[in-house]
Amino acid sequence: MQINNNITHQIVELSEIKKGYNKYLRSYEAQQDVENYTYILEQKALVSTRLKQLYTKLAQQQATQQHNPAPVRYTKYTPCSNEQSAILHFNNDKRFSITE
Repeated sequence: MQINNNITHQIVELSEIKKGYNKYLRSYEAQQDVENYTYILEQKALVSTRLKQLYTKLAQQQATQQHNPAPVRYTKYTPCSNEQSAILHFNNDKRFSITE
């Protein structure tokens, strides 16, 4: 199952940015600087909506890949008569034994 790496890369980046925003918003400095606090809250909301969009896009992509699996072809191997006789002679020969 191959997923678009660009989407997962963007999700990781935006998650780290959101983590940084949350860390700043919990700090004492953010409580003192109201103007910056409101700006960070707005940016965090934008990042959150973008993350939701990316997660839905990723889920849709995974669903389409699960519904359309790559066709698997099975082939049955039938040994020729020379191979069959070689296997039978090998199995009947007592000089060779399986030691496992």
